[in-house]
Amino acid sequence: MSAHMFTRFRPTTFLTTIVTLGLCTASLTPTLGQQAQHHPHSEHLQVLQPFLGQWEFAGVATAGSTILEGTAFKGTLSARWILKRCAIEGKWSLTGDNDEVLSQVLFHYSWDPLKKKIVADARSSEGEIVHEELVQSDGTTFVFQATHRLEDGTSKTSTRTTVLDPDQQGQTTTWSNQIVGGQKVPDMKVISKRVPRPLMEDRAAVIGTWTTSFTNDKGQQMRVVKEVKRNRETVHYYDASDTLTRTHTNRYWLQRRGNYNTWTFPGMKIVAGKDAGTQVQFPQVAWYIYHVDGDHLSEFQGLGEADGKPQVLKWARVKE
Repeated sequence: MSAHMFTRFRPTTFLTTIVTLGLCTASLTPTLGQQAQHHPHSEHLQVLQPFLGQWEFAGVATAGSTILEGTAFKGTLSARWILKRCAIEGKWSLTGDNDEVLSQVLFHYSWDPLKKKIVADARSSEGEIVHEELVQSDGTTFVFQATHRLEDGTSKTSTRTTVLDPDQQGQTTTWSNQIVGGQKVPDMKVISKRVPRPLMEDRAAVIGTWTTSFTNDKGQQMRVVKEVKRNRETVHYYDASDTLTRTHTNRYWLQRRGNYNTWTFPGMKIVAGKDAGTQVQFPQVAWYIYHVDGDHLSEFQGLGEADGKPQVLKWARVKE
């Protein structure tokens, strides 16, 4: 599939499966003597809270689009609060069969104090402009009226109805009443599922002290103890006689890369051993895939072209 195939199969249409914005014009300066807190407009936007986070969607093109009817597509959406919760910002991406990015969208939602409505505005990488207004919502079903200006100047109008699943882990979105250049086109339906957020649980699960052992390049048995705090880890290496040979410390963060959870760090400082006091800064951040399950932590290292021999380290939690 090519990006050109989506000129009428509006990628931007999907961006509103979550949320989109108009910049807030109200002052962001708190009243003197008051603490800076959430912007008053956040109260109106709270109804969109269930849509925040990471989502994946998939669907099949219907007649009336410029891609072949029956062509399957997929994509990702993410949404978050910005500007003291004065608005919600999101990013949307449509991918093809080989996971190539076909289109990207930046979108925002905000409260319009004149219309007294939640409004949405978006821009796509193809030059399309979209404006939506929330016209009906009961907390489960959300109905938006949308106007589009396509990259070639053609106008489009549509009604988008999104229905949340009872557990708020999925949503079904239908675009109906679609009029493109004065002609009605068929409805389209897209199913979205929330991407699990294991990193939130993992950030708490990895904290503690862990131990493992391995054989180094010289054939020597090494014992390793890793102390993990909220955003920093300290790693101690002991030889076969249980003598400390090296300690390094570094910042780290957990990050999602594609379908994998990764442990990422920008460098390290050696604080004990032969090169104590040396600060090591990598040309680019290093990372490896990890998996934590209760008292067991697995690390899959050396997967990059310049990372050396791949290896798996299995750690066990040290009970206090």
